[in-house]
Amino acid sequence: MTQAVLEAKLRPPIELWSAAVAFGCALVALVAPWALMMPPEFGWITALLASGFGALRSREAFRVLRYQEGLKHYNLTKIAPHELPGTANELYLGEGFEWTQLHTQRKVDAAQPSARPYVVASKRSLRLRKYGRRLEAWALTAREHRPALRAIAVGVALATGYQVWWNPLKPFQDLGGTPILHGVGDGEVPVMLRQSERPGHMIVLGTTRVGKTRLLELLATQDIHNGHVVIMIDPKGHKR
Repeated sequence: MTQAVLEAKLRPPIELWSAAVAFGCALVALVAPWALMMPPEFGWITALLASGFGALRSREAFRVLRYQEGLKHYNLTKIAPHELPGTANELYLGEGFEWTQLHTQRKVDAAQPSARPYVVASKRSLRLRKYGRRLEAWALTAREHRPALRAIAVGVALATGYQVWWNPLKPFQDLGGTPILHGVGDGEVPVMLRQSERPGHMIVLGTTRVGKTRLLELLATQDIHNGHVVIMIDPKGHKR
């Protein structure tokens, strides 16, 4: 599926149907092989083969679902300042991927009106994520002020804070912009800038609230950790 000339990821995950049938056949072959006119030994072999096929089809369906989820919601990256992967020879700029013609085509496909159900979060999904944020806030309050509910609060915090794509209670993060620019990638990796490239200077352009200041903080933090002199000039007079 992934090696085809034309991709088909903006569609229902129809592989789940064949996976369900395969797992059902495996269950019948395992529990009641006589229903398939098989001896128990052949039933075990059939169940094993059917389960393998079901697992394969489920994996393909999850790839489609994960891709669509990435188009709807941001995948946040949180790194403590002392854990930044930058080195004395390289600066860490963030997470990203090399943009190719494939990603351009995916971006064009996602902009089609027919693709809207697969790139825009449903109302039910947004309600669940907002509910997850409320549960997360309640868990913090209960854990600090209600010892009797501490165990429940810890469990709720773990459930809402589990940062995986299939978690429906993962708190909704509205960062502005569109997550499609990140979602069309097949996985992000650290993007590094060689220190030897910095004498060529750098200019960062962008409208308000797109992350220019966060990038400046990221670069300044790494320079300070590497023992370099950092001079910051803010002609607008901001307090921070």
